Amino acid sequence: MLKYQARAKAEGYAITLHLDSKTRSYIDEFSTSNFIAIKKRDAESDKPTLVYPKSESILKSVTAKSLMDIARSLGWNVDHRPIAFQEVVDGGFEEVMACGTAAAITPIRSITYLKDDGEQAKVSIGDGQNAGPRTLERASSSRAPRPPPRRPRRPCPSSVC
Repeated sequence: MLKYQARAKAEGYAITLHLDSKTRSYIDEFSTSNFIAIKKRDAESDKPTLVYPKSESILKSVTAKSLMDIARSLGWNVDHRPIAFQEVVDGGFEEVMACGTAAAITPIRSITYLKDDGEQAKVSIGDGQNAGPRTLERASSSRAPRPPPRRPRRPCPSSVC
């Protein structure tokens, strides 16, 4: 994994997208953060759907959970399910974002990948240039106060806690 990240960085890519290790066809997460997407709607009047990968390989994320809670509070649909990478290739998402504690929300404008024949391909997300309006909306909503950190259940036995 590290050699692929180093190669991607050398080629000018900030982060890498990781797929499941068994079939390499389902999205797990980005190298630095969680994958979150907004599904392409059939009609402008349809409610937005926030999509988050369901995988045993990724850690639970407080930031992703907060985004899902915010989306639900706005009346959006939330879909926590396995996401086939083919859905990205087929243009199934209006917006994609990386979300994590350190980076908060980072819009993803494109995803470059190697096809089965070794040829490089690029999928533009949205217009490929700007953060989508819902990514910007999520970024501003996610600045809500966070719950206080958990306290240890018992005192720390060492002098360094």
